[in-house]
Amino acid sequence: MAAGEGLVQDLSLGGCRVESTTPVQPGTELELRIAVPQEMTPVAVERAVVRWARGREFGVAFLSLRPPEQERLHDLTRELGISPPQ
Repeated sequence: MAAGEGLVQDLSLGGCRVESTTPVQPGTELELRIAVPQEMTPVAVERAVVRWARGREFGVAFLSLRPPEQERLHDLTRELGISPPQ
């Protein structure tokens, strides 16, 4: 099992783009911890899959989040103006 760090870009409810020096291949399944400013606990994505990789960037689709984590992600994207308010 490998570990790495990256900078999350283009965050959405369904996935994100990651900039990282850790090489990954499309099809690789990942477990993600997304650090959020002003929050002690990162958002946990239980299962994600790399959809594409190009240089130091790769696209990730979220496959599985626990309901509380899904809610936190929804709140975060709403705060960032990414998802519409309910």
